[in-house]
Amino acid sequence: MDNLWPSFKAAENITTPKEILEKQGQYLLESTDGIVYGIVEEVNKHFAPTGMANAFVYRFSIKSKFLDSYSYVLLYVSHDITIYPFKTKLDERIASELGIKGVMLSVNSEKEFLSLLSKMFNTNRVQVIVGSIMKLSK
Repeated sequence: MDNLWPSFKAAENITTPKEILEKQGQYLLESTDGIVYGIVEEVNKHFAPTGMANAFVYRFSIKSKFLDSYSYVLLYVSHDITIYPFKTKLDERIASELGIKGVMLSVNSEKEFLSLLSKMFNTNRVQVIVGSIMKLSK
């Protein structure tokens, strides 16, 4: 019998939302002189926010290595095996500041996600949260 399967390659030209968030978490650490960082944690789909029961659900929080018991959740990401498009659930105040109705968004591409993150990270809300975490960490 012949092998009917074609040759396969990993989708190397795709950067997953998880990879993007992990890198941004590292950049936050650099931007705050090693005080505040972002962390990506996998969420059991049974404990995911409503409407986010896909196979892969992640929470992106910011923390300080000096405040072990505190973290602030900026967003959730939920996708199936195809990765894009995916759903994201934003912090309510950040969504409001960005003029987004509701907190759930569909993100269609890596470029769209990077644009959303750039806008989010530059909101007053995120600036205040990061600044407060830095102050409380001293």
